[in-house]
Amino acid sequence: MAFCAMDIAGYVGWFPTITLLFIVIWIGLSIVFMLSRLINKPEGEAWAKTEMYATFVSYGLVFLMFGISELLCMSSLSLTEGQDPFQVAGEYLSKFSNNLIPTDVAFIWEISKDVRKGAYKIVGYSECTMGGCITWDAGNTYTSDQLDLVSYFTMPFAAGLMMQKLVLMLIEDVAFTMVVPAGFVLKLFPYTRAAGAYLIAMGFAFYFLFPMSYVLADAIYKETKGEVFKLEIIIDSMGPGEYLHFGGAAEAFGAITRLAAYGVYAHFLPMLGLLMSIVAAQALFQVFSTDFLEGVVQP
Repeated sequence: MAFCAMDIAGYVGWFPTITLLFIVIWIGLSIVFMLSRLINKPEGEAWAKTEMYATFVSYGLVFLMFGISELLCMSSLSLTEGQDPFQVAGEYLSKFSNNLIPTDVAFIWEISKDVRKGAYKIVGYSECTMGGCITWDAGNTYTSDQLDLVSYFTMPFAAGLMMQKLVLMLIEDVAFTMVVPAGFVLKLFPYTRAAGAYLIAMGFAFYFLFPMSYVLADAIYKETKGEVFKLEIIIDSMGPGEYLHFGGAAEAFGAITRLAAYGVYAHFLPMLGLLMSIVAAQALFQVFSTDFLEGVVQP
């Protein structure tokens, strides 16, 4: 699917349905208006007149949002240098879930295995008393356990990144094919306009803003990953694993440092983007649910 879902081809797919509903509702309200005038019911006549104007405004919103969405599309594509923001977001998440995180977790597991082997290997001058021997590296089993815990707690986060990809795919597929059109349909009916405004706000916020949060996170990652690499070198140079004689445990601390940084890029920044999208949806709901005819249309 192309990023700009509200192009002409996709737009006309559900536009006839909305137009037909608008005509039917407009005719129904017109009949109510004429009958109310005929039987001398001013309150019914005033209600029908107000709803006719409100329905017309809701129908006009379809055309207005078409133009706004095209502007948002062009702005988003200019920021991504012509790439689909959903594609950028998917590649960004795949980079962590399929490559960076599993690579470092596998490396930590290998180091943990080597460290654990060293804990049971008798070398040099081991202390043996009454048939029992204690090696110099007997305490390495504790280090191995901690490395294993890091791996166990990290892999579920990688699975969470795959869920984020599925959510993005769902948003790309249904936001402008189901959610926004359903919102426009509900906006046409007098008693469901608030629900329609909510769906339109959610569709626009999550279709345009949410994937752009990943584009921003990708830009931040490219700009700052060098600093993370410097931190990794510093931690390795401190030699926290030099007392361990087996497995190069010092290198495992560098991998743990990278995993900690990946948590910021792959979880904190997307979560921040999710919160921003929710706030944007709430703000848009206030706009779409505003009665612009209040004080303008007189009963």
